[in-house]
Amino acid sequence: MEFMITYRLPDELNEDMIRTIPAHRAKVNTLIDAGVIKCYSLSFDRSILWMVVDAINETDMEAIIQSLPLSEYLSDYEVQPLMFTLTANTEIPHISLN
Repeated sequence: MEFMITYRLPDELNEDMIRTIPAHRAKVNTLIDAGVIKCYSLSFDRSILWMVVDAINETDMEAIIQSLPLSEYLSDYEVQPLMFTLTANTEIPHISLN
């Protein structure tokens, strides 16, 4: 199943949150590489964060959310189960040396 998670971010980030951002981004990148996070977007004004997660069920999705380093600061979110997600393939094609 896929889930759209919409986070409402605080108006101001405290110092602990700011220090946690690099670890959070590294974890997000790992989950994107693994195909667990399908999409990760931040609004221009940095007030809303959207994430599409591929999970077995809602319990698995919650475990994925809780594994993110910023999860303790991102408690204001909504979850919407999705029928499907279409995205552009942005990977660099593999080069064949044949």
